[in-house]
Amino acid sequence: MLTQVVRFAEPVWFMVSVLRRGAKHVLNMLKWHPEHRFEEYVILVVHRGAPNNRVELSLKGVELGRGGVILPGDVEIPYHRILEVRRKDGVKLWGKQG
Repeated sequence: MLTQVVRFAEPVWFMVSVLRRGAKHVLNMLKWHPEHRFEEYVILVVHRGAPNNRVELSLKGVELGRGGVILPGDVEIPYHRILEVRRKDGVKLWGKQG
C-alpha cells in the first residue's frame, strides 16, 4: 500500500495499472520517466542470511535485465525477490502484496 503519492505526469488510471503490476514494470517506468532519476530509488530484496532476510540496495549503477536487476559486478537479483521500491527518503512507491 502506498504511504505517500508520488507525482507522475500520467493520468490516475495509468498509475493504478502500474502499481498493480510487478517490480519489473515499475522499475522500467522509473528508469525511462523524464521526471524521475532512477538512482534516487532503492529496492528492498529477499537476501537469505541478512538481518530479517532482507537487504536494501541502491539503484545507482543498476541495469534492468530480462529476468532481474543487474548490480555492478554482474550480480543479478531476480525480479521476484524484490519486495519494495522506495525513494531514498523512504517514500514507498511499490510493494509486493501478500
